[in-house]
Amino acid sequence: MMKFFLLPMILLGLFASAMAAQHLPVSHGPDEGDGGRFRPVVLGVGDTLDLPDGTTVEFVALLEDSRCPADAMCIWQGQARLQFEHDGEPFVITFQGPDDASVVLGGYGMQVLDVQPYPLASQPHDPADTEVTVRLFAPAS
Repeated sequence: MMKFFLLPMILLGLFASAMAAQHLPVSHGPDEGDGGRFRPVVLGVGDTLDLPDGTTVEFVALLEDSRCPADAMCIWQGQARLQFEHDGEPFVITFQGPDDASVVLGGYGMQVLDVQPYPLASQPHDPADTEVTVRLFAPAS
């Protein structure tokens, strides 16, 4: 009896995860007229991104990952809290999805598009192995 209950739950979790991955608005090339500088970039823990104004952003740590694991059923989608530093000044972005995870740094915006690996209850991962996909953009004036 338990097998019949678990299989639909696992399939539903995998389907929801696949649908969420298709929702990401990742650009597949440079924005119009920007010379390619606003392409998505993947940062691992400790990696830095040079901003056009000469400052840098470092991905410091995954502080929290309460996103619903792909192999579980949850009543809340959860969130990932990400710590960055902009020229040594710490800041945190809370990621629930790419539509609400952006910050303005100097004259540019930075949007978090994705956080990987996506959690699995059956296979926990080391937070130090986390990678974030970010994209710079020129905020509206």
